[in-house]
Order: sequence, then structure tokens, then C-alpha cells
Amino acid sequence: MRRTVLLVTIVIGVLLLILVGTVIGTSSAMPPVQRPRPTPRIPNRVYYTKRCWPGCHYDPAKLSEEPHVYVQEFEGELPSGWSWINEDPTHWMLMEVPGALRIVSQPGSIAGDLRDVANVLVRDAPLGHFDIVAKVAFGPVVETQTAGIFMQFGDVGVISLTRSYGAEGQGFYFDGSDLGCGRAALPTTEEQVYLMLRKAGNSYIGCYKMGEKWVQVGRCYYYKRAPSRVGIAVANGDPGAPEIAADFDMVSVIERP
Repeated sequence: MRRTVLLVTIVIGVLLLILVGTVIGTSSAMPPVQRPRPTPRIPNRVYYTKRCWPGCHYDPAKLSEEPHVYVQEFEGELPSGWSWINEDPTHWMLMEVPGALRIVSQPGSIAGDLRDVANVLVRDAPLGHFDIVAKVAFGPVVETQTAGIFMQFGDVGVISLTRSYGAEGQGFYFDGSDLGCGRAALPTTEEQVYLMLRKAGNSYIGCYKMGEKWVQVGRCYYYKRAPSRVGIAVANGDPGAPEIAADFDMVSVIERP
């Protein structure tokens, strides 16, 4: 009886050793799991959809079609297609600075439905990929004064890029907080600046021009709806802030293929 029990024990032990060896051999033969590597991001570079990676919008040789450019240089009149929201004719003028549209700041903010800020100049947003670019001279003197460009998403809110005096001091400010994105800022004391907001797919990128290069300030990914309007605006933020002028020398809308 004891010999039988011993024999059964030996057989079971041998089978267990064979089973463990098989499992170890199988697991060692399996290839390692390849996890996706994140796409590297380089500071102050603008990224686009795979359709245009990474910067073909800057290189005309890489575009299959020419972009459609609509440039407005304010020469004594407003262009067709543009209209005012909350117009106050006492606070905008075309003859004060030759070739520029002057808007004088009043209380309000470039956010939300834009109902609390005067003299917002807008036009319908193009479909597909596009840029809005503006050249503006603006020297804010107290916190909350701001001037710049925006894309409006119906009553949801706006994405804006401005030359402002904000919480981070004097600088360029990108604000997508209405759509659930964050805010970003880069410092500057320049008063005459070029601003650009770009729609590339569902990505929205804000840049300023430094020399011949565009430098990214901030970006936002938003897919729920497309922008309905684009425009320019000037605001004081704080009702007690002094009124100051912003001179828009040029505003361009560039439709990208």
C-alpha cells in the first residue's frame, strides 16, 4: 500500500513539473506587448492633422490647391461681409489713423456670447481649414485690457487670441476656456503685433508672429461643432479701466484646401 501511494505521488510530481515547464516556455515565447508611443511635442511648434503634418500650411509647395485669401486693409470703409455686434459709433473710427480701423475699449470681455462688449466686428466663418490673421497696435495699461481675434461657436462661447494685460502680466493670451480647454500666455511688451488663429480639423491653434516665424501660444481640441463666426474685438474687462485705442491695420481670412 505504501509503495502504491509513493508511486502515485511521484507521478503527480512529474506531471506538475511538466506543466510548469510548458507554461514558462509559452510565456517566454510570447512577444512583448508593444504599447503605443506618444507623438513627441516640441515647444513652440504648431501641429496639424495627419492630412497636413506637421507644417505644410506654411509651405505653398506642399499645398495641392492655392488658399483663398480675403485681406481687409481698412482704407476708409468697412468691407462687405463684415458687420457689427453691439455697435457704438462713438467708439470706432476709420479716419483717425490712415489705413486702420480704430476701436476704443469699453467694459466687457471677449468671451461667452459677446453680448457684454461693444463694437465686435464679425463675419461668417469659412468651412473646413482656415486662418484668421490680424495686425493690431495696442498698448494695455491696466490688467484686464485686451484686443484681438476670435472664433465664435454659436452660443457656446469663443476661442480667442489677444494682446492683453492679464493675470500673467503683459503678453499674448490664448483662451479656450469657454469650450473646456485651458488658457495659455506668453510674455511680450510689443505693442504692434500679428496674431493668428488657425482651424485645422478639430484643432484650434493660436500663434503670434516673431520675425518670419509663427510661434504657438496655445491650442484647443474641440469637435462638437464648427465655428459660426470670426471677428475682432477690444475690451476693458474692468469697468473702472481707462478707455484706450486698438488700431487694426489688417484682418485676413485665409481658407485652406
